[in-house]
Amino acid sequence: GYSTWSNMKPDDTDLLSLPTHFPHLTKIRFTTWKVTDAGIAAFCEKMGDQLKSIQISDSCACNSKLSDETMRTMSRCCPNLERFDFDYRLLSRVPLLLTERGLFALLEGCPKLTNLNIFHIGNIGLELFEHILENDSLQLKRMLVVGHDGLLKDEALCARLEEKLEFFQAIDK
Repeated sequence: GYSTWSNMKPDDTDLLSLPTHFPHLTKIRFTTWKVTDAGIAAFCEKMGDQLKSIQISDSCACNSKLSDETMRTMSRCCPNLERFDFDYRLLSRVPLLLTERGLFALLEGCPKLTNLNIFHIGNIGLELFEHILENDSLQLKRMLVVGHDGLLKDEALCARLEEKLEFFQAIDK
């Protein structure tokens, strides 16, 4: 029930109390301005292998930053993660800090990751997508990429991704 549109605006302290109040929590979506990058990392440490889905929207207070360290924490502590979404649509004028290194760590540390949705992350190179194609140990089945100019221009790479994955789509907006 927490969102940018509600009156409830949880912060890192509230986030870290969730496992106590909801011991069977497996999925979370961050959509509040008071949750920080450090709070997300601490939450992932606390949740551990119980967490299966993390969705982060552009309204998240991690200030549109998800550091490499947080991504490494996520990959180390959440090996059962099946879904990761990073949606950066509304604040695209602010430089995004979700790096290729962080996504590599997530792919390598979360062997059950099957669903990856990343929006407007133009600073990520094509090497990430080549890695997905070349690494047969990845379980990735579904991938949506929105607003990545380099990938959109590389029709051959997109075609190869479409062949390998059950669902792949790269769109402009």
